[in-house]
Amino acid sequence: MAWLYHPQEIVWRPAARSSLARSVARLLQETRPTAWVAHAADWSADPGTPDLLEARGHRIPPSEDGSRDGVECALVCNGTESAWSCQGHPDAVLQSTLLSSVDLAIVEGTARSDAPWVVELDSEGCGLERIPREERSRVIALVGTVPPRTDLPPGGIPRFAPQELPDLADHLLDHLEQQAKARPLLGWLLEDPMAPDDDAFQALTEACDRSWRTGAPPDQEGHLESAHPRWGDAGTLLTLMEGNPGCSIVVFDPRKSSAGRLETLLAERDGLAEASAYPAPDTHMPLPGCSVWEPRARRRLMGLLAQDVSCLRRTLVACRTHLLPR
Repeated sequence: MAWLYHPQEIVWRPAARSSLARSVARLLQETRPTAWVAHAADWSADPGTPDLLEARGHRIPPSEDGSRDGVECALVCNGTESAWSCQGHPDAVLQSTLLSSVDLAIVEGTARSDAPWVVELDSEGCGLERIPREERSRVIALVGTVPPRTDLPPGGIPRFAPQELPDLADHLLDHLEQQAKARPLLGWLLEDPMAPDDDAFQALTEACDRSWRTGAPPDQEGHLESAHPRWGDAGTLLTLMEGNPGCSIVVFDPRKSSAGRLETLLAERDGLAEASAYPAPDTHMPLPGCSVWEPRARRRLMGLLAQDVSCLRRTLVACRTHLLPR
């Protein structure tokens, strides 16, 4: 999926002079770290003043004293440059760092993204007609007090009144969670090549769409050639992520965990986090031997490998990792 600011973003098409998108971002922040991004596609001047951005319809949050305006991250951007941030004026690298700290983003504006859309209707029900008919299936919610003045796609689109923003926030979160759960699962079995565990590989194969195993010879099912052998297991994980974008990677070591724990992990994983794992009983640090790595963990993994840090446990510590109960 092509995204602009965050792999788990929702594009909000606002009505004129509305602050509802930011209000929904604040509600989502109560559950998950959330970013609010005002997308100003035509902004290309030097770092703009509030007056310039106001004139173009991109509202600066009222709290300009460095506070976070009720969200984890607030930005006014054009896709590459930033005009304003509640953490100070960021460059492109800092913008990316800020956005990587959140689980989802509400992108307000006409951003070019394959993400789902929310369309805000004006007092006369106008707004949806500006979306081409062939793209209206991407709209997952309408916001307005009156019905839209144009045709809905087959199946309809749920509509929420401005007073029902908490229900809308729940709807958006449910949609993103269902999207995450629907990702293809790819399994990777960590085992001793001298003592292969066929039962564990069978269990992993049944739970995933496709599976590989450590040390399998080229002529054996599950063979995997690492493109980054110098980084060991971390290099193999990166190889799987590079070759299978948009997939979740299940890492399972039967010497350190059981098939029952694997089943529980897959049922209770958090697809909106970067990873899910069990904690170690002594240190509470996440254990890579029974873990799920979501697609957006790839950037975190690459950043640590660039520093020559190839320990999967340290990577899980650096990630937004959901820890399951022991």
